[in-house]
Amino acid sequence: MVDINETGVVTTHVGQPNDDQSWLINRLGDGVMSVTLDVTTFVSSTMASKCIVDDDPDNTVVYIKSGIPLARITSGASTGLYGPYEAAAKDGRNGNIEGVLESQFSVEFNRSGVKVPTVTAGMRYTGAIDTTKLPFDVTGAKWDGLFLKVTPDGSPATLLSNAPATAAAGA
Repeated sequence: MVDINETGVVTTHVGQPNDDQSWLINRLGDGVMSVTLDVTTFVSSTMASKCIVDDDPDNTVVYIKSGIPLARITSGASTGLYGPYEAAAKDGRNGNIEGVLESQFSVEFNRSGVKVPTVTAGMRYTGAIDTTKLPFDVTGAKWDGLFLKVTPDGSPATLLSNAPATAAAGA
């Protein structure tokens, strides 16, 4: 994309942004499965600033960050699909985090909104992760799969999976 202003031509958004996987410390095996994502949940008004790598309003193609905690949609037209965990969601995405988005993906918009509303992507369900480097805070959420929380201060790793949810999940 090229932007032109009074001082000349300024080039922006050249190519795909680097996939920031600093949240992933260790894969703990090949723990990735294919899931179908409801893309509209990632670009909604409440989630866009947390999920999109670059949210320039003039872009027609944006990239969704890797490492987004995913939850299953359990009600409505998208039942059975996945979207970003959101404590305040009313469609089931406020339940357990089942995994994290393995790699970033692109979303294309047209005049009527998201061009392709569902995509198949990899969901990591095992790993040692630094939760402070996830795209957004999920403190207190309940995790499925097999995830170890590794802290940057060198403290021992703790098990995230199957730990009871705390009151902070809805905060």
